Amino acid sequence: MIERPATILEWIQSGDPVSVTGAAGSEFNAECSAAVEEAIKRLGIWAGTKLTGSVTVRACPTIHHGYGSKTAIILSSLTAVASANSLTISRDELCGLSGRGGTSGIGIHGHFLGGLIIDGGHRQDARPFGPSSLGPPADIPPLRHSVRFPEDWQVAIINVPDGRALSGAIERAVFRDRARITPSEVNTAIASVYHGVLPAVANTDIDLLRESLFSLSRHGFKRLEIAAQPKSVSSALHELHSIPGVASGMSSMGPTIFAIHSELDSAARSEIQRISSKRNLTTTWTRAAASGVNDFDIGATE
Repeated sequence: MIERPATILEWIQSGDPVSVTGAAGSEFNAECSAAVEEAIKRLGIWAGTKLTGSVTVRACPTIHHGYGSKTAIILSSLTAVASANSLTISRDELCGLSGRGGTSGIGIHGHFLGGLIIDGGHRQDARPFGPSSLGPPADIPPLRHSVRFPEDWQVAIINVPDGRALSGAIERAVFRDRARITPSEVNTAIASVYHGVLPAVANTDIDLLRESLFSLSRHGFKRLEIAAQPKSVSSALHELHSIPGVASGMSSMGPTIFAIHSELDSAARSEIQRISSKRNLTTTWTRAAASGVNDFDIGATE
């Protein structure tokens, strides 16, 4: 989870029927609005009362770019409406009402915890293999690990202009292509996570993280995700992989690229900037979010 771009909401208590709108210039769109509306309907049924209050989405990351934007917007909106109506609601109840977690539990767990999140996935026979748009899950994928990110690591968020925001039929086609993934690739990907990414973050080992993310990009489902993007994404990623001291990868389904390095490594930052400038890519720097919203008082009215 990263600090920026962030999801920022403002809520106000009022006697008017509940409304959730996007501020001018925000990325809150019709698709987000429909998903939030459905979640708030479920909250109203759960509460057994007419909900009131005004919620404004001041800022949010672009959806379908691998930020977990829709999950963050829905959970934040539910929290805001619950607060505006002085409802006491647990984290598990919020998660269930959100309808998220259909494929991955990363967005949900990360929203509350921050840091590096690894979940256990769904049972193979619990739901069809596909994107979250297939429908709400029976259960949220269980949290397996939550690890605090090294404070001195910086994260470059890189936008490739012609990258594809995969959703709908195109995204479902990528999931159907899973037959191309061999059991050996699956084992390699799992090993890259549990014997690479996890200990690399826990032990502040940027070189191990670099090797592990490179392996993930070449095996299993991540290989299919990268292949579904235009050549400009994979070639930029390949060039970033070649920088010593930089661990790079692509967000879930892309097209956003990230590059992680120590804040003391000015040469790594300069090289990332050089590649970005050469390729006309937009790059911004942020840090990992050290925590989520687990300390938020749902009953607060201020």
